[in-house]
Amino acid sequence: MTSRFFHIVSMTLTALAASVAVSCVRNVQTGAETLQLVDDLLTDSLPMLQRLASVGGQTSGCIAVIGEPQRCSEVALQLVGSDCFNNIDAKPEPDGLPDFAGETVFALMDCANSPYDSLPAVSGEDVPFRESMVRCALALLDSIAAAKMLVICTPVACDRAGKDIEELFEASGIDVPVIASSDTSFSFQEACFKELRTRNAFTHRIRRPELRTYRTAVSDSAGHPLRIVVAEGLCLPAMEQTPVDSTAAIEVIDTLAAETQIEIPNVSDQH
Repeated sequence: MTSRFFHIVSMTLTALAASVAVSCVRNVQTGAETLQLVDDLLTDSLPMLQRLASVGGQTSGCIAVIGEPQRCSEVALQLVGSDCFNNIDAKPEPDGLPDFAGETVFALMDCANSPYDSLPAVSGEDVPFRESMVRCALALLDSIAAAKMLVICTPVACDRAGKDIEELFEASGIDVPVIASSDTSFSFQEACFKELRTRNAFTHRIRRPELRTYRTAVSDSAGHPLRIVVAEGLCLPAMEQTPVDSTAAIEVIDTLAAETQIEIPNVSDQH
């Protein structure tokens, strides 16, 4: 009986060892797919990432939305105009108050990479796009945005760069939730509301939501949006009942004269 017992234990340990070996192989394969920029940032730019980790995710921060201009504008307007929940008990019923009262939605329209349909379909050729999404995500944690939540609102950006951003945030201790989905019927209002409530991360300011709209612009010869051109002045209060045409909103932004530049962290700048 003892011999049989040890035989069973031996077989169990062998199975566990095989399982661990398979797991390690999977980890290696996953690591090989990691964007090189993410590895470089974790290796060479830890002080910057640690600083961003201390800045991002604070209650006073904004809800940052990034994606193609039309979709980004639509989702941002949905957030500032949302009244799907009771603000007191979170029941799924309108209460006459904006769900994101007191919040600032920072919509970053990615004009530099749009339209996303024109991006290379072959795996590996979309690295510049993935890198630009990572840099934009880092910029949204810093400067005037100081994002406490990142919304990737375009399916293409979610599929190609969502994992890169999540891996970088997790590995560097940046506690900022990434809300992303490839499902066109996904409710960003519901996901953002529930996440902020779970984290107790609402600002609790007594004012209507504010929408600030910005856009990316190419600033280097390689075609990477290493700079965000910030066009300020367009604030769309959610409590106005008149529908806002998102296309018209984009046209207004593009005609604004006053612009500010926010430098997006680049690996080469950290050496």
